[in-house]
This record gives sequence, C-alpha cells and structure tokens, in this order.
Amino acid sequence: MYQKFWNQFLLEQEGAAEPTFNLNNAEPTKPDPTPKRSYPSPYTTGVGAYLLSKGYDLDSKLGDGVDGEVYAAINKKTGQKVAVKFVPRTTQGDMNREAENYKFIKDNRAALGKYAKHFPVVYSSTIEEVPLKKEPIDGRKMENAVIFMEELEPLPDVIARSLFPASGQGDKTTRVRKLRDEKMLSNPALVENFLSLIFTNLEFSNAWIPTVTVDMELEAIPKIVEQFFTSKNPGNEIEVDSRVSITKKGKKLLSIFVSVLFESMINKASNEEEQSLITDYEQNIKQTLTNLFLKTYSKSLVSGGVDSAMKQYSILRGMDQYPLARDELEDEFPETKNIRDAMRELGMVGLKPFDVHMGNVMMRPKTNEIVIVDLGRFKK
Repeated sequence: MYQKFWNQFLLEQEGAAEPTFNLNNAEPTKPDPTPKRSYPSPYTTGVGAYLLSKGYDLDSKLGDGVDGEVYAAINKKTGQKVAVKFVPRTTQGDMNREAENYKFIKDNRAALGKYAKHFPVVYSSTIEEVPLKKEPIDGRKMENAVIFMEELEPLPDVIARSLFPASGQGDKTTRVRKLRDEKMLSNPALVENFLSLIFTNLEFSNAWIPTVTVDMELEAIPKIVEQFFTSKNPGNEIEVDSRVSITKKGKKLLSIFVSVLFESMINKASNEEEQSLITDYEQNIKQTLTNLFLKTYSKSLVSGGVDSAMKQYSILRGMDQYPLARDELEDEFPETKNIRDAMRELGMVGLKPFDVHMGNVMMRPKTNEIVIVDLGRFKK
C-alpha cells in the first residue's frame, strides 16, 4: 500500500514514467531506456501484405506442403472467407502447371456436369508477384501461382479411411488398415481380386522366381481363399519387419499365400534339377513373394490415375485394380464410387488426376460433398 502511494507521488512530481520502489534498499528502479524491438506482422507483410492489396485480410494458415502453402482469408467488403494457395517458383511444385490446372477447373466446370461438385470452386488462378516473408508490399517479391478458391473442411476420419484405407503413418496406419481389412478381407470376392493383382504383379518383379503360369494361379487362388476363411492357424507365419504396418488378418493371408504358392512351384517343377534349385533358393523366393504381397497390400483403394495415366504395377491404378470385384468393392466402400467416377470424368475432359491421397481431399460444409482440392500435379 505504501509503495503504491510513493510511486504515484514520484510520478506526479517528476512527470516521468512510473518507477518501481524497492522497500528493502529504498532505491527506486528507473525504467529501461532500451527501445523494444518491433517485429513485422505476418498480417501486413509477405502473403498478408499481398492479400491486403487485393482487399482481403489474412485469417490463418490452413496448411503447407512441398509445393506451397494455403491460407484462409476474409474479403474486407463482403466478409466472405476463401482459401488462397501460394506456390512459389522455388518449391518442388510446378508454379505454372498449378496455375494452369486450377484455371482449367475454373473454365471447364460446366463440362464436368454432376461431377463438378467433387472439385473446388476456383475464383481466380494467376501468376503474381508476392512479397517475401516479412517483406512489406513494396519490398522484395517472388513469382507465385496464386489460387483463390472456396474454403472447405477436413475430411472426417470415417470417410477418409473408406476412401484411402492404406493411408497414414505409424499407429494411425495400423488403425486405418484394420478398418480396411475388416471389410476387404472378410469378402471372398475382394480377397480373390487382391490375390489376382499380386499374381499380375509377379510378372514385373526384378528378382528371380520360378515361372508362375495361369494354371498355377487359377489353382492356387481357390486354395489360398479356402484356407484363409476356414483355417484358424496359417501354420508358419511369415516374419515381417516391425516397421511395416500389417494387421493380423493381413499376416494370416500373407503366410497362406507364400506357403501355397511355394508348394505349387515345387510341385509344378519340370524336373528334379529345377525342383532342387527352387528348394535351394527358398528364402529368396519367399522374400520376393512377401515383398510383392506387401506392396500390393499397401495400395489405397482410391487414387489418382485414369486411362492413359494408369500404368501396371502403379499405385495410380486405385480401385481399377479390382475389376473382378467392382460391385463388392463399392458395396463395402460406397464412398469410392462417386469420387472415382469424378476423377474419370475429369480425365475425359482433358485433365488426368495424379497424386490423389488423404491429404488433398476435403469436404464441402453443409452439403458434405467430397472434394479433391489439390490439383497441382494433375496432368494434361
């Protein structure tokens, strides 16, 4: 109480900044004359300065990647919230391609018909000079692709896991694949199609394995499926690197696949010499089969490529990998159909999807429509 009155008295007497008073030594402490350092505001420098020049206030950063950054901004006149993507010419992304791809969506929206809802509403897509970070509007600048589009919401986990059941990292990957496997590995038609894909990919393996004929495939697949759905114990479980995310059901199918196919290779060997060679290289062959299984197992059911953009043994093939069980796939994962049809339609009008994954698919508020938002790597 006494200190408060004393400080007030000194302030009135000297007209100076209020000192503090230490009763222990009765010496007032003078204010620090060192001026405080001011830092440039992100709202008035860099992308914030650019947005202000266009009549927008920077709201927040929505995300970033190797290609660029996305910010939320507010129109100062109308209050409309938008998402603005900046792709500098120095990033891994192709600045010009980004601007061209989003402009393509803007200009060709009508041609997409009912599938247009699965792509963002683009207001503008241009190449602009944008101030560097911490630079004012009249400071140093760099060329950027600048895309103004509608603001969307993150895709709910339950939808994301249906669309991209192999996506994620670490523990998240395990949880996602468990949800995927509960559907896919409980459906005999999907298991058969999955195994057919592995056999198809055997043709593109660089490692040596005995020739797998069509007859061997047609004979092995029913055996694998029968054992998978009837046996409780797959026998000798294949060892998998602990860093590889695979569920118990996945491990069971892997073990049965390798066991049945290796046994078939020995039985179908043309002579004792070839049979002996297969036996000698047993570990190498089984490791090759394991690697092929895991590579196929890790693919998402929905991904980017359509028509000429698709290549055999490519993650771009998405749900086109399941032609023998398309109906079953769509029954188990209903969200796959519309988004896949939308990507196909976009490919038909001249822009082939590429690099579609969980991180670049979002949802439109209120309507809950699934929207592919990152079009920067799509190909004409």
